[in-house]
Amino acid sequence: MSSDDFDGPLLIISSDFSQFDPDQLQRYRDEGYRVHYVENADVRAFQRVADEIEPGEAYGIIAFGKPALHALKFTCEPIARLKATVAYYPPAYISPQGARERGVRVVVHTVGQTGAGGPGPGFGELGGLGMGLVGWVYGDGDEGGEGEGGVNAGFAEQARGKGVYRRVEAELAMARDLDVIRSSVGGGMSGVQVEQRWEDFLGWLFRGESVSGKDFEGNVSLHFGLGGNGWGGGGGGSGGVSGGGDVDPEDFLGPRPLAHIRSCLAPPGVGFRMRLLRRTVGVNSVVDEVVVRFRHVRRMEWIIPGVEGTGREVAVGMVVVGGLKGGKVVRCRVGWDRGEVRRQVGDGVRIGEKGERKGMGDDGKSEGRRGNASEMVHLAK
Repeated sequence: MSSDDFDGPLLIISSDFSQFDPDQLQRYRDEGYRVHYVENADVRAFQRVADEIEPGEAYGIIAFGKPALHALKFTCEPIARLKATVAYYPPAYISPQGARERGVRVVVHTVGQTGAGGPGPGFGELGGLGMGLVGWVYGDGDEGGEGEGGVNAGFAEQARGKGVYRRVEAELAMARDLDVIRSSVGGGMSGVQVEQRWEDFLGWLFRGESVSGKDFEGNVSLHFGLGGNGWGGGGGGSGGVSGGGDVDPEDFLGPRPLAHIRSCLAPPGVGFRMRLLRRTVGVNSVVDEVVVRFRHVRRMEWIIPGVEGTGREVAVGMVVVGGLKGGKVVRCRVGWDRGEVRRQVGDGVRIGEKGERKGMGDDGKSEGRRGNASEMVHLAK
């Protein structure tokens, strides 16, 4: 059988789009899976590939468009060793009878409002399509459903390009797929491995540790700003994400923001410490709620731009979110209460967009919301 020549569980992937992106196939390889791609597969094509699989080897199917319908039909057959079927926007829906009894996990991704008998808005277990089938709908409600400006069939295929491919929805769908595939077919990183990769990155960034000679700069996308009302990155505007999206640190830290953070925390007098309060580990993500403590002995543009060192101790709650792809950390988003940092440093300024200093009001009060940050610091004591 013509498939990847390395160890790892097998995924059979098919699409009715003739120019399926090789980079997308590589994503699954990077997750530790062998890939066998079949263009526009029908039931017989899936059967031919299955017949060539080594006895006792478990495998999964991921299919897009018309092949997704054939994959669901194939799943109805008493096929040995098939453990997961993922169907993206099939043109029709059938109930994969007996799938649960044979230990086959089935996931359907579809778009917008669908007709009777298909997945509808909402989500979760879809008993109407058969026990054991889970469906996810993308693009209904606020996103406009099917049609121009909404999410359409093809949203998860990179090669369809701008206007059809939707990166956010595609990444979410793939994370859901990997969760099912790992638990049924096997392979991929365990939660412990995800945490270890994340800890390596945190140690490199915040504690200056060396990780097998790695330099994450240029490989990890860093953003500040996880919320409004005072929560957000040091250079963000007053609205945070809810007021206009993430802030790109390169706007005010230059082209090497990670190196800037490492250099700020390196001097012994800073004494940067981080205490973990709560961690949530996903298939390819980690969310940490932490309290960080340090002494403000020098300018630290990333957390309080434009302010010379005051020598004061700072303790502030942070939310640090990491995203992994192919076993590597590729995204990091950091948010904290800027008002709380300003209050503790006592610098007499408030921070505007891109880190510029602006005078505070006559009452000396900042805009920041102190409740959550103060509560997190209190819990860490």
